[in-house]
Amino acid sequence: MKIAIVGSKGIPAKYGGIQNVVEKLAEGLAKLDCDVTVFSYSYYSDVKKKKFAYKGFQVINTKGIRTKHLDAISHSFIATLKASITKEYEIIAFVSTASAFWAFIPKLFGKKVVFHSHGLEFLGYKWSRLDKLLMKFLIRMTAWPLDGVTSVSSSQIGELNKAYRVKAKLIPNGIYYQEQKRNAKPQKNILFVGRIVQEKGLETLIAAFQAISPQFPQFALKIVGEAVYSSPYYQQLQKAAGPSEKIEFAGSKYGEELSELYKSAYCIVIPSHIESFSIVLLEALMHNGAVICSDIAQFKDIADGYVEFFEKGSTAALSSKLSYLLEKQSNRLALQQKAENFPFHQYDWNTITQEYHNFYEALS
Repeated sequence: MKIAIVGSKGIPAKYGGIQNVVEKLAEGLAKLDCDVTVFSYSYYSDVKKKKFAYKGFQVINTKGIRTKHLDAISHSFIATLKASITKEYEIIAFVSTASAFWAFIPKLFGKKVVFHSHGLEFLGYKWSRLDKLLMKFLIRMTAWPLDGVTSVSSSQIGELNKAYRVKAKLIPNGIYYQEQKRNAKPQKNILFVGRIVQEKGLETLIAAFQAISPQFPQFALKIVGEAVYSSPYYQQLQKAAGPSEKIEFAGSKYGEELSELYKSAYCIVIPSHIESFSIVLLEALMHNGAVICSDIAQFKDIADGYVEFFEKGSTAALSSKLSYLLEKQSNRLALQQKAENFPFHQYDWNTITQEYHNFYEALS
């Protein structure tokens, strides 16, 4: 099968969950003898070539109009047009709501067209009410050319089916699972990993950490992730953190360096208000096992019974959970023991890639 993927940012992946998913999916499909091309944003890619090979698949860098409202829609239009007029592609896979607006173009060229939903963008905080209404309109316009839709979140399938008027198939995100030896002498760090945006609920974590800090002065909070330093939200968090040396904004980390941060942390906190599917949750369970999450449906779908939950947005509830874990090492060990029984095999990338392959094959 010859497949083109449209809607992802940079390859190699450095810009969040969707980009990492696309990279792993393309790599996995290539191992299954698929001919895969990912259309990448040229200005998000570290490789400054128009076309190059990477991990067994092809990458084509394309340009768009780099503004908040036109970036995704303009880039995906150019990428879609290029993919559609190229005879070799049998399937065009869109991986974002904005890019899928152009799904009718490859349909006119006789291609099979699919949409892989990684979350409902109109739920995000960065968009105005008008933006969200426009996105919902785009979804209605997008639905008719689609031959198939997948979702990473079982809790969002109902809304997705309603929006696109199709029956979406659940295919979760995943990781390459490797059994880990637990760190018996963790550092006194509470770790957050993720993009520094309002959806992630960092204001709750910072406030909760400050509330327990007098009781546990030996602990620090390490915040790892990409930030737009000029954004009002990031500035709000900096102000909330104050001059304290116990709260560190460590920037983005990748690969082995990130793995070591997971392993050495005392616990990992994921305080999100909104998620579709959290790869960070899987990574935290694999590398560490002492995980505290907000009680949103997307986390409960994945990890109910394996992590500690707190009421979303509640500083008091998160403070209580942190105090419980930090008070006794035995409490942390008991939580890690629960994580040992997590069904990682359900979220292994080899299994997930095969599910995507089967999904594509069923279209032909």
